[in-house]
Amino acid sequence: MRQRRTLQKAASVLAEAEASESFRNTLREGIRNGLSFPAARAKALETQENGIGELFTLPNNILGIEYCRALLHLNSPVRPVTVLRKGAGYHEEALHDEQNEAPGFSSAFAIRQALQQSGSFDTVRGSLPEETLEIWEYCLKNGGIVSEKDFSPLLRYRLLMEAENGFSSYADVTPDFSDRLKKNLDQFTGWHDFCLLQNSRDMTYTRISRCLCHILLGLSQEKQEESKHMAFASSYARPLGFRRSAAPLLQAVKQNSSIPFLSKLADARQLLSPFAAGLLEEDIKASHIYQTVVSGKYEKPFLNEYRRQIPIL
Repeated sequence: MRQRRTLQKAASVLAEAEASESFRNTLREGIRNGLSFPAARAKALETQENGIGELFTLPNNILGIEYCRALLHLNSPVRPVTVLRKGAGYHEEALHDEQNEAPGFSSAFAIRQALQQSGSFDTVRGSLPEETLEIWEYCLKNGGIVSEKDFSPLLRYRLLMEAENGFSSYADVTPDFSDRLKKNLDQFTGWHDFCLLQNSRDMTYTRISRCLCHILLGLSQEKQEESKHMAFASSYARPLGFRRSAAPLLQAVKQNSSIPFLSKLADARQLLSPFAAGLLEEDIKASHIYQTVVSGKYEKPFLNEYRRQIPIL
């Protein structure tokens, strides 16, 4: 309860601060003095309320605060629940499992890194809850292990095709960053290294990677702003998989949902507004880009979303 109220208060302070000219000036000054954006923002928030800036030093806190800010903005009745992180830190590389002395959960970063390096599920089996093993094994059997490296050829192609017109029409891409991408395009060797090449005080690696993802997916500034404006008017629910024993629950959700529930893609035209149908098409396109990479890397048949069966465990 206390942690939830703390994050909700931080979200409120952040929303008010961002409307303040003094906060924006302090933030810009911090970046000019060599601080990264997250560090400069945390320091600037300290000027608004003592002790609040420390909450913005941990990635999971920042994510939780942003969720709380969205709930405040939407005046949502949803009450967030906080879960204390135990075990590994957000960026910790060592696995925590039942065989070693490190208690608690492994970081997602450590699990991804172990899977990418070994290519074997056995290396992380002891680091995962028993209840998730069946899901993991199903996903790895029917898909595979992919990383940003596997999307590098598609990204380079997209950058080459769009370079002449620039990239500032894409979500989160500023004109300055667009110019930087064009300038460094000849030095592209892969997704990760290209992100490092663009790194600067005002743009974190995560934001750079997100911008590249928007370019790859073709997500424009206009589409993003329109989606924000439409908010829940464009929402729909689509089950990605379920247990056979949970079928009655799925049916109850479908009957009582206040937003369209797509158990079959064929029903989309009848259930969705034109705008929501457009978002669904973007979702399907993103899935097909992913399936293109998996199919090519592991020589598996391409899974078309319109013909794919919902996994039942």
